[in-house]
Amino acid sequence: MILLLALACSPEAPAPFDPTVFERPGPYPVGVVERVVDDTARGVSFPLLIWYPAADAYDADFPVADLYSDPAESAKVQAAFSAAPEGCPGDRSVAVQNAPSAEGPFPFVVASPCTGCGRLGLLAVAELLASHGWVVASPEPPDDGLIDTLDGTSADLTDELAEARGLDLAAARDLVIAESPAPLRPGVYAAMGHSLGAVAAGHLTMNDPGVRAAVFFAAPPENPLLPVVDMALITQPSLFFVAVEDNSITELGNELMRTQHAEATPPSWLVEVDDAGHWSPSNVNGVTEGFMPGCGDDERQTNGQPFTYMDPALGRQTAAATALAFLQATVLEDARGQEYLALGRPTELVTTEAR
Repeated sequence: MILLLALACSPEAPAPFDPTVFERPGPYPVGVVERVVDDTARGVSFPLLIWYPAADAYDADFPVADLYSDPAESAKVQAAFSAAPEGCPGDRSVAVQNAPSAEGPFPFVVASPCTGCGRLGLLAVAELLASHGWVVASPEPPDDGLIDTLDGTSADLTDELAEARGLDLAAARDLVIAESPAPLRPGVYAAMGHSLGAVAAGHLTMNDPGVRAAVFFAAPPENPLLPVVDMALITQPSLFFVAVEDNSITELGNELMRTQHAEATPPSWLVEVDDAGHWSPSNVNGVTEGFMPGCGDDERQTNGQPFTYMDPALGRQTAAATALAFLQATVLEDARGQEYLALGRPTELVTTEAR
């Protein structure tokens, strides 16, 4: 009898950890607004999209081209996505423009997109984060957006462009703090970037001790060809997301990412994704010939053998869930995030290492 009473009064065992919580949309619908950053010190201005947790439960499903307010630009983007191989780009958005904000307050992250990708570069990542209670701001970099790519007028990849992208991210940070569409947790923010955007995120993190953590997708932040970042000056938690079959930065770039993880100030995570290409994290995967590495068949950059890239939708989900788990773990001290990263999901493709 005493044993039965003891069992009846004992607390319930905690529910087992469900890793899919980081892979599926969170409790918030997603809103999005467009702002214009006017950086008077540099004499530049550029659009900034801000995704945020919304208040009302919209059942939204829009073409991503709707995120361009200019009709001519929207039509150009829609034509490019429609012409892309089926299943390659992420061509739908769940974000409702100018939706009322949830109550908050929320942390925020500034996200620098891949070279020539613009506001759609990290769309899937932004929408997942917003649904889990993050405000996410991503610039349309001057002369390096998707419209520039489609027009064939993208800026050359130079030290000056890399530094400018970092300064764009700093200006975006300032605008979000001043004009966020959702209430913010004061001083709680992070940085992330993909491709050249990883260098930009490193530039901001190096120069702003207020950045709580940084995510680097498919490029080393410290790059000998674009020497604007010194990893020795970055002391915040870092995550290096390595696309193993990245034939853009090649195995040399991937080795740089591994080395920078090994030498980074802990905590640092290295996440390696087999069969991922350079544009696997991005919604623009496959929109142009240059964005194809990440979709369909190719030759492995590691050994030259034929293979098929991981499913593009899974690539975007993997990038988004990884970023969410890392930011929850490091910025918000959510132990489930660290547990998720340690699992390495999807398990058949992902290996992880923590320092």
